[in-house]
Amino acid sequence: MTEVFTMMGHKGPNESETGVNYNNGFTKISDWKSECMARIYKDETLLKMLRYSVADWDKAPKLTDQDKDEIMDTCVYPMGHIDKIAQKQRSYIGIDLSNWKLFEGFRRFSYKYISGILYFHVLVDINILRTNEGVRSDLIIGRLMSIFDETEFAGLGELKFETCFERKVDNASHVGYSLGFRITELKN
Repeated sequence: MTEVFTMMGHKGPNESETGVNYNNGFTKISDWKSECMARIYKDETLLKMLRYSVADWDKAPKLTDQDKDEIMDTCVYPMGHIDKIAQKQRSYIGIDLSNWKLFEGFRRFSYKYISGILYFHVLVDINILRTNEGVRSDLIIGRLMSIFDETEFAGLGELKFETCFERKVDNASHVGYSLGFRITELKN
């Protein structure tokens, strides 16, 4: 699985060749998504919720590395768009970074920093929403909160919860949430 995370990383020319600093700002977006995927990969509970579509997912056997790799390939996307959504009764997570702007701190703007929101888009097939532990989409965003909220992260410090709103797919086959965390970084 590590080759997937490495493949996503940005490997641009070094600073001396172009005069551009590739160690911060928007050039780190792929690295941040890779870090998110690595944290999700390490969480057995979250991966079980994604893998097993049964109500008693928590009683399912321990996942193998092969199971985890399959989940990361079919249920976790390093982009907001989730394709092939209606093929199986599954749960999905898409990772997106957006809403970038100059950083504002106590009514003062800084031109040295940018701030954006790291989104986790969670979609669950409506036929597998109910579980023995509660509503699957609620449980998934609860796990994401425990993994990411107020934790050290790439950029300038820690992620902070920013927003959460409900999501629905047009054909009403999947529902869920978009969960957002504020991230701040040097502009260039």
